[in-house]
Amino acid sequence: SFAVALIVLVTAAAGAGGFIYYNTNVLNEWVSDRAAGDLAAAYERTYKELESEPQPRITDVSLEVDLYPEIRRVDVRGVLSLRNVSSDRTVERILVNVPVELELASLTIPGARLTENDERLRFRIYELDRPLGIGGETSLAYEASIVSRGFRDKNFDSSIVRNGTFLNNTRLVPTFGYESDMELTDRVERRRRNLPEREPWPDPDDPEGLMRTITDDADWVNYEAVLSTSSDQTALTTGNLVREWEEGGRRYFHYRSSHPVLHFYPFVSGRYAVARDEWDGIDIEVYYHPEHEYNIDRMIESVRVSLETYSRVWGPYQNDHLRIVEFPRYRTFAQSFSGIIPYSEGAYFVEDLRGERSIDRVFFVTAHEVAHQWWGHQIAAAWVRGAMFIEEGMAQYSALLVMEQDVGPAKMQRFLRYELDRYLSGRGAAREDEHPLVSVENQPYIHYYQGSLALYALR
Repeated sequence: SFAVALIVLVTAAAGAGGFIYYNTNVLNEWVSDRAAGDLAAAYERTYKELESEPQPRITDVSLEVDLYPEIRRVDVRGVLSLRNVSSDRTVERILVNVPVELELASLTIPGARLTENDERLRFRIYELDRPLGIGGETSLAYEASIVSRGFRDKNFDSSIVRNGTFLNNTRLVPTFGYESDMELTDRVERRRRNLPEREPWPDPDDPEGLMRTITDDADWVNYEAVLSTSSDQTALTTGNLVREWEEGGRRYFHYRSSHPVLHFYPFVSGRYAVARDEWDGIDIEVYYHPEHEYNIDRMIESVRVSLETYSRVWGPYQNDHLRIVEFPRYRTFAQSFSGIIPYSEGAYFVEDLRGERSIDRVFFVTAHEVAHQWWGHQIAAAWVRGAMFIEEGMAQYSALLVMEQDVGPAKMQRFLRYELDRYLSGRGAAREDEHPLVSVENQPYIHYYQGSLALYALR
């Protein structure tokens, strides 16, 4: 009858609603956009005064990372070696930021006591029994996990998945000092919370700005990691593969960097097929989903031409390998780490873009990411105005040099018009004044497109 059907529908709706509420509000914490903005504002108001407090810098990183793709969990155990690299200031206390999803089991610093633990803002202060003098060293050891529980209402964590996990150290490794990246950047949201105008990026000759790279708390680091994953998957990160073995139904991979690297490295795991090649003794590897082989040859050719071009123009490549690793298209980008480039399937693994009339984005994007092995992983810009031109503008220009060799100067005009359209489109939508290249902040239409076009024209 109608009444019975109505009762069944109402019961089903109530059950579904309860199930959704349980996942989004009980298993996970529901945080509105406004509440997230309030947290960022609270962090700035509470800890901004500590921004200039001297902090040690990370010099060595040793990690054990256990990936459990089937249950979407990551366990990490790490030791970070720290040193006071200041020339004139001692470090009396260490300010620690805990990544928002990282559930700490323990965190210790020898000869230090925890004096403040702000769980809400994920901020800790450790007072040192003996201040670190110039060149003084200490360490931080910790154990922690990221645990996925049910589903969220938004911001689904697509980095830890059954096949194609990809996350980086910003999710798994604590950071030190006041994090300016935690601040609200939107002017309207800042005014709504009575925050002052955000400070511009430092001048190119600013002493504190010159002490930063892409990370506040490290320069080049010695990096070592042991990754474990499911028995049918391969795990990858920065560095040379030292050893591989199986134990307890899991696969283990021990990586170590042969030279100091940027404090920025990935953790990737998946069921991969592998295509291999080499250039001048450098191993080229593409780890890909077996059904996504359309553009592998073009990726490898782009890597070969890029390595040859950049080695000749900018100087030798620093590793004996270069790996491209596919991850799922929940996110659509490629990102360059030292010796390894995670590359979304949505960024041209599943499309064949070749042809007489098409712009070969596979070839170009690959060349751009390989260029970051020089611009970013050999030359790391000080994080001041103009840094994004060095990091991205030079990589984009380098990729134009590789494209020109592939298609010839005449066909380059079509691609240059495409780049010009990207610049003009960005300029038309810009909400801020346009900075010159030498002092650009984070304005992609300038540092990517205007920068590469200007350099190409100057050449």
